[in-house]
Amino acid sequence: MKKSLLVSYSCTFLLLFSTASQVLADDPKKSKPNNNQTLLTLPFDAAEKLIGATFDLGGIFVGSKRLASPFGEFVSDSVSSTSVVTRKDIERSGSRNVPEALNEIPGVALTDLVGNGEEPTVDFRGFNEGGDVVYLLEGVRLNEPKSNNMNFPLIPTSLIERIEISRGSSSFLYGEGAVGGTVNFAGRAPKKDGFFGEATSLVGSFGQWGESLETGFRKESVSLYLTGDVYHTRGFRQNTSVEKESFYTKGSWEVSEKIGLGLTYLHGRAHLDRSGSIRETYLRLYGPEATERPRNFSELQSDLGILDFRLMPLEEVALTGNVFLRDTAELSVANFATFERADNELDLNTSSWGTTFQAEHSKEIPWKLKEDFLVGMDYTHHDIDEEDFNRSKSTLQRLARTVDSDSTKDATGIFSKLAVSWNERAGAYYGARYDWIGFRNNDRINLQNNEPTDISKLSQSAGASYQIFEPLAASVTYSHSFKAPALSDLYANPLFGGNPALRPEESSDYEAGLRWKQGGVMLKNTWFLIRRTNEIGFDPGLTDAEHLFGRNNNFGKTERVGVENFAEWKPVSSARLRISHTYTEAVFKSNLTPDPFATDPFENQISGDHIPMVPRNRFTADIWVEPVKNLELDLGMVSVAKQVLTNDLNNDRNGRRLPAYLVFNFRTFYTCGQWRFSFEVDNLLDERYESGGSLGLAPSSFNSDHTVEDNFFVPAPGRSYAVTVSYSW
Repeated sequence: MKKSLLVSYSCTFLLLFSTASQVLADDPKKSKPNNNQTLLTLPFDAAEKLIGATFDLGGIFVGSKRLASPFGEFVSDSVSSTSVVTRKDIERSGSRNVPEALNEIPGVALTDLVGNGEEPTVDFRGFNEGGDVVYLLEGVRLNEPKSNNMNFPLIPTSLIERIEISRGSSSFLYGEGAVGGTVNFAGRAPKKDGFFGEATSLVGSFGQWGESLETGFRKESVSLYLTGDVYHTRGFRQNTSVEKESFYTKGSWEVSEKIGLGLTYLHGRAHLDRSGSIRETYLRLYGPEATERPRNFSELQSDLGILDFRLMPLEEVALTGNVFLRDTAELSVANFATFERADNELDLNTSSWGTTFQAEHSKEIPWKLKEDFLVGMDYTHHDIDEEDFNRSKSTLQRLARTVDSDSTKDATGIFSKLAVSWNERAGAYYGARYDWIGFRNNDRINLQNNEPTDISKLSQSAGASYQIFEPLAASVTYSHSFKAPALSDLYANPLFGGNPALRPEESSDYEAGLRWKQGGVMLKNTWFLIRRTNEIGFDPGLTDAEHLFGRNNNFGKTERVGVENFAEWKPVSSARLRISHTYTEAVFKSNLTPDPFATDPFENQISGDHIPMVPRNRFTADIWVEPVKNLELDLGMVSVAKQVLTNDLNNDRNGRRLPAYLVFNFRTFYTCGQWRFSFEVDNLLDERYESGGSLGLAPSSFNSDHTVEDNFFVPAPGRSYAVTVSYSW
């Protein structure tokens, strides 16, 4: 770690030194004293040049406002911890789903414990439980209220105009759960008058095929966009087939220059086979195509409608808001490799509605200052109906009912933010939010799960940005945020870890960043320190008569410290190089509460051990060139260091880790008039690796050979090919 920190310090110093040198060297006449200028005046002249520079955040959209705003803001975010994935980026990467589109972002890592490639956990800065990032479509939260996780298969990439990513806490605007970051999907819409459309077909390895059709029009103040697509693959392993279909439409009406209305509807459905992990001995014996879970699957469906409005009663005042309705359903069957008698069936239905309102005032004030103040509130209500069953492996019929519950979650938040900028060169902001959250559960079978939970917390954030001079910008931020336990944490079947006594997680984030942007070169360097208390996780050591395999628990204090580096170089318009590196040290600092029922109350204490499935180092690189007109070539690389296995909290399994891996992907595109053709090769070098792993028990009652460690791994696919053909009009 010390070596990595030294390298980053050196790079930061060189960056500052080179930029400062350039300021003084821009005008050779000012580098030497003459009759009108002495060495004593040089510092004042240099300062004048710095202050006169123009600040440009580079079109960053994320995190500055709870809802879209007609007003710009100078200091909306850290200049270095925000990223935007454009429509063009998604097309060039050949991403089939949202996680693949996020794969090249600094500070993001994917872990797949499900096995179908559609439902990986997206790790932001060492938070890999799946519920530490808030995902939004047009300002509406998409996280599932039962688990706080994100069902990525229900969001097709065809609807996305851009993805706006903010790494780091933003609970002060978006509420609980936004402790690892925020991802906003901006939907596609017609940009100019007229009628247009595009049809796309895909075919590839492992039985891949897909069809997509989009169309839309715009005429003066009215626009409409529609897209629908289907996708299928049988997968490279047994029981990894995927079937997805979706329909998305977005309409808008600019009633006048001061009034706007919008309507969005999204339907998504997916059938997902889930091969899951396979124990290491079977992996060696049967190969990566095998599975121990031949009947695992999930069927997901979601319908979301959003009505939004914009009103500007005064030139410096904007009122924005939305109302949404959403229904989701999930039917899933899970068979754990160690259970031989029955499967577990989950039947989950959720109905949600909510509203968000934001009022904003933006105005020039004396001394070349500009203030931007917003205040707002949001409210969501969720009704969750869950039934769990034991399911016969032989007849596939339901047996005993294990959970029969009706749950509700109500969340209300009031938020505000004040940003002040000076002459578009320096700015600062402060934001605060207060949340009230109520959980209620009525489980007719597990009565001990019906203890109500109420949480209220204050989140806040402050930050500043400064344009040191034209190419170089710097920012610092501090945030205090929180994450409430999910319904699945509180009220899960006791056999699988429910714990109504869980406390909310709290996080303090510190961040400092630099960004250099000049000509075709962009460099970003970000340092972050995240200290969290009461982090929630599954503790296999907390067992009793009801919790046979462990229980959810608050792990006291954890810490993530790291650095993100990003470089982009565009020497000419037909070439681009991107490189990123992330170093993350994620450790348990203490286990706050000893187990009073253990023989040794402190036997489960954790201190200084690396948090599972967080790679210390992660590299990405991408080279795109257009050697001749209409022909594009793209080569991408992802390298991930070894990782501690899931559930190996003390890192003591004889050094066994998920091995490091290096993967290359290649794509070529050719455009001929209204036709566009692409050919791609994923895992170009046919790397054999695992994308996820968990710790088993050794010895255990399920493993008769006590000399073999009963660990589980999720194999990743080898080399694959795909061809795409598109026609636009």
